[in-house]
Amino acid sequence: MSGETFRVHTNAAPLKCVFFESGRTGPETFRVHTNAAPLKNFPQKAIAPVKSKRKTATSQRIYRELTPQERQRLEVARAETDSAKENVLAEGRVRKQAWDAMRREVAQTIATLKAERERLGLSLADVEARSGLKPSAISRLENDPQANPTLLTLQRYAAALNMTLATTVESV
Repeated sequence: MSGETFRVHTNAAPLKCVFFESGRTGPETFRVHTNAAPLKNFPQKAIAPVKSKRKTATSQRIYRELTPQERQRLEVARAETDSAKENVLAEGRVRKQAWDAMRREVAQTIATLKAERERLGLSLADVEARSGLKPSAISRLENDPQANPTLLTLQRYAAALNMTLATTVESV
């Protein structure tokens, strides 16, 4: 049995993978090796083989016919969902338009900052020294069409180029 993997069950939480050797003084004596100091004279009944880590189903689906009350509640919920569907879709379209407009403004701001950096003849390393932004972050910012920088990042980049970042709030 020496070298087999067992889990020790105690009143506390079970210990993870524990190796044991059969005791030299008799079959009831074990030496348990853990990350801590070895435990001696551990009773045999406290040691159980480690089970497979394969997950088993904890629940089963039960299919049954709906009761008339359940069927009526389901019909009402479907009707409410169908009536609210157009409002939800319309709100989603408005939010997407606002998001797309914001993305265009951010992309335009990044393009302006990149053009200014190139006009000044600054390398990514120069901008790093001025702003503390890593060259890889600046490169990703300038070249990734899905870049989503924070305002702080844009402010730091603009400050490194002796520019300021201005934001506006307008009603729709």
